[in-house]
Amino acid sequence: MTNTDRLYTAMRDFTNARSVNRETYLSKKKRLESYKGSDGYKKELDEEMKKRNKADAKAREICKKIVRETVADMKTANGKRGVVPPSDEDIRLLTVAQMMKKPSISTLESIAASLHAHAVALSALTDIAREAWKDDPDHAPARLSVGFNRFATESYEAREAESMIDTLEKACYQIMDGHGVPRSVELAAKHNANINGVKVDWDELKQDEPYTVESEFYDRTMSGRVDGFNYSLFAKAVN
Repeated sequence: MTNTDRLYTAMRDFTNARSVNRETYLSKKKRLESYKGSDGYKKELDEEMKKRNKADAKAREICKKIVRETVADMKTANGKRGVVPPSDEDIRLLTVAQMMKKPSISTLESIAASLHAHAVALSALTDIAREAWKDDPDHAPARLSVGFNRFATESYEAREAESMIDTLEKACYQIMDGHGVPRSVELAAKHNANINGVKVDWDELKQDEPYTVESEFYDRTMSGRVDGFNYSLFAKAVN
């Protein structure tokens, strides 16, 4: 089993278990509906919620252990990859970029597109661009913050891949510690609760779609977190 498959399987199994625990709880809640308002109703519902939370916690503990171990293995695999040096033409393009005082984002992207999708060269271009604008961050092109990984088609540079692994790990923990709803829905619900001082009933909100395909899990999880994320390149770096 590859590293990407192992982490995906763990996250799929956890989210499926959390969904089953939710359905079990809601089914029992529905059966108790006729007793709503009584002391016995609240007591029994509280007990069912405790069972649900306990089952969620057990599944979460198993998943977090696998995620921690797999992330460590991903970093080891990424660190063992060899580095292919940029070509002479790539070096000339980087030299030109370095000569520019404050290159525009369109100029930088044109250079990035000409670097033959070389991961190390694209990483170097990102460093050059950020260095050129470091004394004027308020006017620096906003897209410099995400770099030029989206132009890579052959491989990710090791440093960039490691940053993605860290982002993935954090995202997995957020999913496990979340409420089983889409990220955008969760953020909006929390914001509304803070503004209006209301308690959120997460079971009433739209639930997240189950994971069924490995690549879809990574694309969905990294969307909005890593600009231009490419699952195939990431898998090559960490497996």
